[in-house]
Parts: sequence; C-alpha cells; structure tokens
Amino acid sequence: MKRHPDLTARPRRHPHPERMPGHGRMRQFVAYLRKTLHLGALAKATLRDSRRRPQIGGDLCFLLTVLMLVQRYPSFHSFEDLLDEKPLRRLFGKRRFPQCTQTIKDALKKMDIDSVRRLHERILKIAAGNKAFDLLLFHQIRALAFDGVEPFSSWKRSCNGCQTRVHHTDDGEETEFFHRFVFLQSIGPEMKLLLGFQHQDNLAQRKAKSADAVKAEGELTAVKPLVDRLRKLFPKMFTIAVGDALYANGPMFDFIRQGDGPMDMIAVLKKETDEPMADALRVFADAKPMEYYDEKRQEHVRLWDEEGFEGLDTCPYPLRVAKALVIKGPANIKLKPKDWQSRKVHTWWSATGTPKSRLAGPQAFDILRHRWNIENNAFNDLTQNWNFKHAYLHHENGLQIMMYAFMIAFNLFQLFLYRCLRDFRKSSVTAVSIAGQMKTDLPTITDAEDGFYPIDSS
Repeated sequence: MKRHPDLTARPRRHPHPERMPGHGRMRQFVAYLRKTLHLGALAKATLRDSRRRPQIGGDLCFLLTVLMLVQRYPSFHSFEDLLDEKPLRRLFGKRRFPQCTQTIKDALKKMDIDSVRRLHERILKIAAGNKAFDLLLFHQIRALAFDGVEPFSSWKRSCNGCQTRVHHTDDGEETEFFHRFVFLQSIGPEMKLLLGFQHQDNLAQRKAKSADAVKAEGELTAVKPLVDRLRKLFPKMFTIAVGDALYANGPMFDFIRQGDGPMDMIAVLKKETDEPMADALRVFADAKPMEYYDEKRQEHVRLWDEEGFEGLDTCPYPLRVAKALVIKGPANIKLKPKDWQSRKVHTWWSATGTPKSRLAGPQAFDILRHRWNIENNAFNDLTQNWNFKHAYLHHENGLQIMMYAFMIAFNLFQLFLYRCLRDFRKSSVTAVSIAGQMKTDLPTITDAEDGFYPIDSS
C-alpha cells in the first residue's frame, strides 16, 4: 500500500534541534487542540480546585497530565525530568511551571470532579459540532456499549474510596483493595470515543448519601446516572445500547427506553433455562435459519431471528431474540450439516427491543459483535499502550481525576488521528507510531505560539 507522504513524514534531523522550525506530530497535535477544540482556554475557564492561593494553575497541572498520558509515560516519576525541558514549558507560554510532579499530583487530589466532567463534556460538544460524530455512524445509527472495568487492585495500599474483597488463604484472611468503574464507549468500525464513566461507590460512600444502603454499589446501579448524563448531553445522538448478560433484565431494558433520549437495548443471553432463551430454543428448533457470509470477518453465519418473545420480568414490551452460529473460513467452501455441530462453531445469543423493520438481523448481530470492542479495542489499547492499569495516583478524589485524564487524553488522540490526520484510516501507520512521533517532536517546539494558549492570553 502506498503511504501518504504527509502522514508518514517524520521530523527532519537538524544539527541544532532548538532552532528547528518543527513540523512533526506534537506541533500538529497541540495546534489542533488549540485551534479546533480550544483546549487551553476551556481548561483555564472550567477547571477548579480547592487549594488555597495556588501558585501553579490547576488547568496547567491537568494539561501536563494529559500530555504525559498521550506520550505514554508509565508513571509521574518517569515524566518528572521532562519538566525541566524548555520545549515543554513553551507549550504553556510564560505561566509559572511546577518544579516536580508532586505539585501536579497535589493539584489533582484537590481538583473538583464536576469541573473536570464539564471539561470532558464541552470537548465532546465541540467535537459533535464539528461533525466528528459522523464517524460514529454504524449501519446508519450510532451505538454505545457499557461495561464494568477494574483497572488495578492492591494488597497493601488503600484509600477511602476502595472496595474490598476478603480472600481465604493458608495464612489466614487477606484483604484486597480495588476500584471499579462503569464506562460508556461508542462502538463502530473506526473511531472510538469514551463517553463517560461512573465510579462504583463502596458501602461507606453509599451510606454517606443514603442511610438505607446495605452494600457497595453494583454495576447496574452505577450505570443509570451515567446514562442519564449522556442523554442530557446528547438527547437523540445514540439509539442503541449494548451490554453483556448482566444487562439482560427487564428493569434495564425498560430504563434504557425511558427518558428524553430513549434507546433500545441489545444484551447477551446466556442462561438456557431462563426466558426468553428457553422459549426461543423451542421456536428455533423448527425454524429455518438465514445463512450469509461476513466478508470483513471471513465467517459463515447461520442466524435465527424472531420477534414476540416475553419472559424478562418487568419488561413492558415483547422482545426479539436472535441466535447465531459462526464458523471462520473462506467464502468458497461449502459447509455440511455436520460442520455446524463441530467445536469450531461459536454460538451467540442476544435479546433486543429493536424491531426487524428498523434493524435487520445481520446488522443487529454485527453491532452486538462490535460490543466486544470495548475490551478488544479501547480498553485493550489503554491497557497495552497507555499504562491504564498502573496506579498513577491512589487517592479517593485523585483517582477519579486520573480516570478523566485518561478518558480525555484518549478522546483527544482519537480525534487527532481521525479528524486532523485525515488519511490515517487509509495508511498503514499505527497509532502507537504516531504517539512515538509526537514524543520525538517535542524538542522541536521553539515558540510559545505553538502552545496550548493563544499568544495574547499567555
């Protein structure tokens, strides 16, 4: 494949890098954030913290954290030496700069979570206004997925926001401390955006809000305020929500259809003894399936898809149930009946409230398959390449700020790849190599005009 010359070009070597005008990735990245998303001005106007008379701005500390994550530094300690570098300081104009990363961590611990959430939402709003969400269209609709994430755990370190698990070992009981979050992510074949998250409170945090609480917050409870916030932000943007078997229950199906931005649920089914799956097994036994070939995945698919099932408690409307058998192989082979009973066959079950007239069976199944991108794409990418499972900051408030920093950094990088580097999709250049180019290009920043803030405000 012929590579696009502008996209794959690396910064030219120069005997005096400090004099080099620089046309590499970091310059492009920061210029995109400044001119298109107005990130510096937004952060300065939005972010708040509870420090008394801070000499270093909280917005500057947060943007430094975002830069650290985008450049894939594995810890604050590894990033600290960069604070003395003049090119990094030029990105922030003449503003007072922290001398060590401890100042940054102290600011994040005191930062107001609602102000960071507002910054995240304003970035999404600007991106939507710039038609970036057109890249999220998938089978002519926009879909999202949610799932619980446990980034890291510890046997020794804990904070007031930790949940606990007790393990019975040969040496007695040992307590494991962990945090859980529910994330929302757009799903589709190309660009992914993290739309929000909700921290699952422990029992003490829940009792502080309600004296009737008897246990720590579960995933199904935590996801509801998250969905409500997204509906308020984008009332009619998303029409399909996809979840695993945990979400296959009547109250969740009913909740997703309510509110100002009603959606339809697609959930995985697993229990053959429960309705509506038990009823669907009887119906599908005598029904003839649809057979087709998925060119992109190179898979043969047998699909049963019927409407009118009931069984989920408190679900006020009938459901549509689908069963799919999948065999990987080339299109020109002819499968025999016994091939569909081999161990190579993968079976999928799902339930949805979306009628066939609105979404065809193969399309609904494809959307369900893309639900796994929330593990195999976004969070796999975050874990493998963004050091997501490293506890940069283990603090009740600071940890949630770090989650927002991860989410904002990931979204900014996705928008940069797919909206600024227009030919990224057609090239063979990887996102990891682009991040490496950005890191290499940082020493070429020679002027404050290349920074986050317009020159007249710094």
